[in-house]
Amino acid sequence: MQFKVGNCKRGVSGSTCKVGDHKPLEFFEEGRLELYNLRDAIGQQRDLAKEKPELTRGLHAKLKAWRAQVDAPMPGKRDLQTPAQSGGATRAD
Repeated sequence: MQFKVGNCKRGVSGSTCKVGDHKPLEFFEEGRLELYNLRDAIGQQRDLAKEKPELTRGLHAKLKAWRAQVDAPMPGKRDLQTPAQSGGATRAD
């Protein structure tokens, strides 16, 4: 598994991991989850979170457990109207 905390997509801070063919994305400011199958949709164009809620919840639980295990640095909340700065807190296992 691969993990990341930082700017995930569209400059919004969040967290992601890759488990097999699947990649969940958690957006901190929005409190939203997305799920992609990287084998079937390389460009992450089709969000499967609503179609596969159990898989999304399970992968999100793994992502949260990893963050707790490694004490991953978490970005603070920011106003969504303010552009994100590049980079962010990242840490991989």
